[in-house]
Amino acid sequence: MGVPVHKSFYYRLKTKNPQPFTHHADGAGGVNPAVIFIGLSPADIISHPILKLAAVSKEISEKQDYSVRVQRKGTDEISILYDEFNHMLEQIQLRESERDKAEKKYRDIFENATYGIFQLSPHGHLLTANRLLPEFWVMTRPRMF
Repeated sequence: MGVPVHKSFYYRLKTKNPQPFTHHADGAGGVNPAVIFIGLSPADIISHPILKLAAVSKEISEKQDYSVRVQRKGTDEISILYDEFNHMLEQIQLRESERDKAEKKYRDIFENATYGIFQLSPHGHLLTANRLLPEFWVMTRPRMF
């Protein structure tokens, strides 16, 4: 049996087929180095990790899960790209956490204030109000007119 020669990684990723297509170099079991070299083109070697990164990006985007990381497998340029991608995800995750803390702090202040707080639209429509607004409204309404 000959050495398997893999077709395009792109095709396998696109069709979500984890099994490589194979073609044997010859029927007698000999190895043909030219066929092996041609089977794994530089485009395949480059496109596979980039397509992997694209697939992970899509997953993160769809699930809004910034805890996902790409696993580094070497020290080449693609590995550096993976590291920087992971670093970017860490920064996004950190900013989201800080935003959530600030939002919770604002919500606690708003909901636990000892006076009525409200927000009106430019047209005078009530947009938001805390639980004490009705009390505030009853106490101040006669003074407002």
